[in-house]
Amino acid sequence: MSGRKMRRKVTDNVWSTDAVRKLRELAEAGAATEVIAAHLGRTPSAIRNKAGLHGISLRKREVQATTGMMNYPRNEEMSWESASEN
Repeated sequence: MSGRKMRRKVTDNVWSTDAVRKLRELAEAGAATEVIAAHLGRTPSAIRNKAGLHGISLRKREVQATTGMMNYPRNEEMSWESASEN
């Protein structure tokens, strides 16, 4: 041996463009990190790392079907002021 360390080939660790696209789609749909990892055949740690590198949020979002506003009055009798007090 010449004293140099041999480097491992990382061909199995390369992320395809399609895999990153699927990561983004699943994250935007609110899938859990473990579910994304199982779907892509990666570890949860790999999912978190790749998401961080690409600016993909893995936080779950509350989806408001009608308005997207958190303190929207639920009926006509309720005013905006009473909605912000709750």
